[in-house]
This record gives sequence, C-alpha cells and structure tokens, in this order.
Amino acid sequence: MTLKVISVVGMPGSGKTTLLRSVFNHENVRGSFEYHAWIIVTPEYSIKELLRSTLNQIFEERQEPMPASTNIMSEFQLVEMISRCLRNRRYIFVFDDVWSSGFWEYFKYALPDNNCGSRIVVASRSAEVVSAFKVSSDNSGSEAKKGLDSDSKDVHHYYLSPLPRNYAWSLFCKKAFQSESCPPELEYLSWKIIEKCSGLPLVIVAIGGLLSTKGGMSRLGRECLKASIGKKMKALHSCML
Repeated sequence: MTLKVISVVGMPGSGKTTLLRSVFNHENVRGSFEYHAWIIVTPEYSIKELLRSTLNQIFEERQEPMPASTNIMSEFQLVEMISRCLRNRRYIFVFDDVWSSGFWEYFKYALPDNNCGSRIVVASRSAEVVSAFKVSSDNSGSEAKKGLDSDSKDVHHYYLSPLPRNYAWSLFCKKAFQSESCPPELEYLSWKIIEKCSGLPLVIVAIGGLLSTKGGMSRLGRECLKASIGKKMKALHSCML
C-alpha cells in the first residue's frame, strides 16, 4: 500500500475545509489510521511551529507528553523526529489553507512512504500551489522514500466547482426559509442574491443564516432582502475572501 497525495482545490468559500473536516473526523477514517494531524498553513507560517504542531498531535495520539527538547531542536531535527515517529505507521495528515508550497521542502522528508497506505491531503485555492506536492526520493537518510511525481497514479487532484443553480437555490431556501421553497413575492430577489453568491456554499449559508430565524425568514430579514442587495453582498464577499 503506497502513500497517496490528495489535493483539493477550490475558491474561498467553496467548502474545502468543511468537506475535509467531515471526512477527516468520520469514524471509518479515524479508525483506519494510527496517526492523524490537521495542520493549518497560514501565509505567515513558521516552519518550526508547523513541525512542532505536527509532533504535538502525534504525541497527543500516543498519549505521551511531547519532549521538552523539541523547543530547542532545529528544523532538520524536528523533521527526523517526525519521520521516526511515523516509521511503520499508517497516518493521514491534512494541510489546510495552503497559500504556498515552501514548507513542503521540509515535510516531504518528514512523511515517509513506508508502504502502510498513508494519506497526505492538501487544500488550497491554487492549482499551481498543489502541483508542487510530491514525495521525492531521499537516499541521504536511514530510510529511502519512494518517489511520487505529478503524473503518478498515487497523486490525485480534485477541484471543487461552484454549486449548480438548483443546488444553490435549495441550500439558500433551507437556510433562509427552513423550507425547500421560497415565498413567491421574494423569488426574484432571492435569485439575485444567489447569483451574487457565485455558487459558493459558505457564502450562501452565511447570507441565508443572517436573513433567517428559527421559524423562517424574519421581518427584518425580508426587509434586508428587499433593500440594497448589491451593497450587502459586496461587503459579505469581502469578509469571506
């Protein structure tokens, strides 16, 4: 069983993180791997902090305290420790919100292809960024890693497209009206909102939630729906992006 690299690419708000969290936390997935780690790679990441965060999650699953010596280790020592911990172990690591691939120059040596069927998942808004995620051969260490390249059957790319109009409509109605349908007098304006959401699920959910109450769309929500839609949607898009 070889190591597989899986990338999920989509616009901000397309639901990448929500989808991956659902899969990552599923009991079948949790039970199929010995080690699980979720690493958020912000634009201002520190490679040492990413490596320490990874080790911390590994030691948490081992129910052991992380060695204090990790605080003074170099990046290369941290990489070696992660690699040793994962030797002969099946793991799934998710790298979320990836803006650039620079950190992979360290992690590709930390995550061994040990024939245990491990998985590396990368979520990004950029197809160009995820194309860099390969596992290279490393003959300098104690354990060589089998190489993967972008044409390998063990590298899989998935692209999240915006929701089709009918699915976007259904999602909006459920969130705004707690129903499969929309009041006739609000249909035109509801479609205008959906068009401005560009098929992005998180934007649709946010707007629908803002306009709704537990029992359906509130009076305030109806007034908001009827007033300056473009301005409100532009502000929300700015927040989401």
